[in-house]
Amino acid sequence: MDVTLGSYDRQSLDTSAVPYDREAELDAEVEAAIARSLPDPPISNRGVGSLQRDEKGGLDRLKLSMFGSWDLVALDGLKAKIAEAWRTGKPGESSVIKLPNGELATLKPYAPSMGGIRCTAQLMVGGVNVFVVGHASGTMPGLILDAGSLRCMQSGMDIFEEMTALAAGLGFRIEETKISSVDVCVDLLLGDDAEVLMRAITDRQVICHQISCRPHLEGERMTGVSLGKHNSPVMLNVYAKAEELLAGRKDALVRMEKMAYLSKHRWGCDVAEAREQGAVRVEFRMRGKDFLKPRGVRSPEQFRREFASIVHHLTHEWCRVVDRMPDRKNRHQDRCETHPAWSVVEDAFASLVPDAMVRKLKAVRERAVGEVDLLLKQAIGCVVRAVSYTGETVPLDHVQAKAYLSNFFDRLLNDIEDERLSDPHKESLSERSWHAYVDIESKLPPLIGGG
Repeated sequence: MDVTLGSYDRQSLDTSAVPYDREAELDAEVEAAIARSLPDPPISNRGVGSLQRDEKGGLDRLKLSMFGSWDLVALDGLKAKIAEAWRTGKPGESSVIKLPNGELATLKPYAPSMGGIRCTAQLMVGGVNVFVVGHASGTMPGLILDAGSLRCMQSGMDIFEEMTALAAGLGFRIEETKISSVDVCVDLLLGDDAEVLMRAITDRQVICHQISCRPHLEGERMTGVSLGKHNSPVMLNVYAKAEELLAGRKDALVRMEKMAYLSKHRWGCDVAEAREQGAVRVEFRMRGKDFLKPRGVRSPEQFRREFASIVHHLTHEWCRVVDRMPDRKNRHQDRCETHPAWSVVEDAFASLVPDAMVRKLKAVRERAVGEVDLLLKQAIGCVVRAVSYTGETVPLDHVQAKAYLSNFFDRLLNDIEDERLSDPHKESLSERSWHAYVDIESKLPPLIGGG
């Protein structure tokens, strides 16, 4: 894959300026070699849901947690290869092993932990980090796959099928796949507006659900800005992408692959010219549990189906950069016009799925069972008291009281359908409401009527 990198200082790619890192170099060589063997996806390939792959942006990183069971023979074979590589390899260095399906993989020299989950091993397979858990259970994933930026750019939405095929090739039978985290981005040439946009965000010309803002400066020149923290449900990063690649020191081979891909498919020019034209990446990092799951997006299929709605929500609802400082005190934020540079960002994300329907995404907080039961107990007490008070002024016999309660619960169950609870909670609450009706009946004071 040939590309002119421009007349920038070649010393920026000289890794001799930093201590030699054999492990990082080996990872880079293997990942780049595999990446070079992958065909360039055609511009016209729109993928599932008409997601255009190479025009402005798409997926930037994807981490999946896979639940299911291992083929024990395949798992034992994989563990044997890992143990042999660790036994014969040099301490502290990565090694290359051949997987049962014939693919090459870089094996890390240690067994890492992922979110408190102790893994058997970590492999790098074609730009995808593979965390082998091994002891899969109902609540514990057996496999965690983390696809990096280069692989996501090259594969587009097909990365979901490729990661599924990778898991199957390792001998893992998938029963459920959950999105742990996913990044989406667009790459734009904004010229002088690149820094204007970043400074507008830093100056709080934003209507956003996140208050944490962190600028990135080189002297007085702004090279990026972040809204949110790494553990936030969503984090926005806006940064000078060409400059980041040129200034990097590690993984020179992978960085050159990224430069080549971006030059050919996103920028339309070499990296030096892209830097002069204000090449900026706008990136949203989403956490599955905290952001996607409450909005009804848990599986890869749901993510693909709702992709247009997700990026519309991020650029219009979760964050909107405006033309002036919003009047937050008097709640007149809607009077602000969208910043012209942010309008370009909105259009770029929308162009990824130009023919898709967009629906409004709303978060639905899942109620814990204990919380629902407590609310029902409160409701029972309120209704018993209300019927008792009615009996003090208007004599009621038990037949009339039952009719009163029956009418009350008919209305209650109808109102439940309008509550924004997930379907399992609706069914559970409806069932418990009927039991509550029986409970209230048993607690009616004997002084009502002559009963």
